[in-house]
Amino acid sequence: MSTNPCAYDICALVDAHVKLGDVAQQEIDEISDKITDLQTKHNNLLRHIIHIQISIRHLQARAAHIRNQSAPVSRLPSDILALIFEECRHLPPTWFGVKRVLPIEVRLSHVTRRWREVAIGIPSLWSSIKYPMLHGEGSILEYVKRSNGCLLDVHLGPR
Repeated sequence: MSTNPCAYDICALVDAHVKLGDVAQQEIDEISDKITDLQTKHNNLLRHIIHIQISIRHLQARAAHIRNQSAPVSRLPSDILALIFEECRHLPPTWFGVKRVLPIEVRLSHVTRRWREVAIGIPSLWSSIKYPMLHGEGSILEYVKRSNGCLLDVHLGPR
C-alpha cells in the first residue's frame, strides 16, 4: 500500500494548527490574567480616589469653619446677632428673576453652625408662615415648632 504524500502534509498542517491553537490559547490566558490584574489595580485606585475626595471635603469644611470663626462678625455676642437677625425679618422678600429665593430666616440659618443655632433660637424669626411654602408642608411644622408658642402670622396665597 502506498502512502499518499498529501495525507502527510494535511496531518502536518493539522498538527501545526493545533500547536498554534495551544499557543494562541496560552497567550489569551496570559492576556486575561493581565486584564484581571489591571482591573483589580483600577478598582483599588478608584477606592483610593474616593478616600482622597472624602479627605479633601473634610479639609475644605475645616478650612471654611476656621475662616468663618476668624470673620469679625463671628466675634459678635449671640444676643447682638439675634437682634440683627430679628431686624432682618422686616426686609422685603428677595426675588431672583421671577422666582422668590429662600426666606431670610432660612438663609440666615444656612450660613454657619453658630448662625443656625442663633436663628433657630429666635422664635419670632419663625412666626411668619407663608403658604404654600417653597419646601412643602414639612416646613410648616418646622416653623410652628421653632416659633415656640409665638403668635403666628399666616399668609395664604399663591406661590
